[in-house]
Amino acid sequence: MSNSSACPSPKKVFVIGANGKTGHRLVRLLEQNPSYLPTAMVRDPAQGKRFDDLGVPWVARDLEMGAPSAADLEGFDAVIFAAG
Repeated sequence: MSNSSACPSPKKVFVIGANGKTGHRLVRLLEQNPSYLPTAMVRDPAQGKRFDDLGVPWVARDLEMGAPSAADLEGFDAVIFAAG
């Protein structure tokens, strides 16, 4: 018999374009929900402070230099593309 009160593990969500208006709002909404653990992807490392203040991990990567690789996304349950 399973324990119905047990909480499932939070889903890890990688948000590309997290510094934009829509991406930042998504990260904030995900961060407020205990069912999700967002990670923000920003273009410039200077943009990471915005996520440090939220306690959200972030990575810097410019999409013009190439998309994240499969290895970069390993371990995530979902990817949200909010860039552009």
